[in-house]
Amino acid sequence: MRCLVSANTDEYDQLLKAHDFSKDLLNHVNQRVEDCENQQKLTELQKRLDRRPIENSTHPVVSEYKVRRIVIAVAHLYSSI
Repeated sequence: MRCLVSANTDEYDQLLKAHDFSKDLLNHVNQRVEDCENQQKLTELQKRLDRRPIENSTHPVVSEYKVRRIVIAVAHLYSSI
């Protein structure tokens, strides 16, 4: 394969920088995609959890957990407005 740019030129250095930048950008995109996929898997797993034991419990610690969970959910709703 023929090289179209000489190795010791400014254009070659710019191409190397562009190549490195492209690799970094692709790595960031791949990481973001992986993070989103993991979040989606977590959401799906949480949907499948059986919450009946917690929802039907009258234990004080569980009751406190329920209240905190509601407070966090409400705070999240207000922060997104």
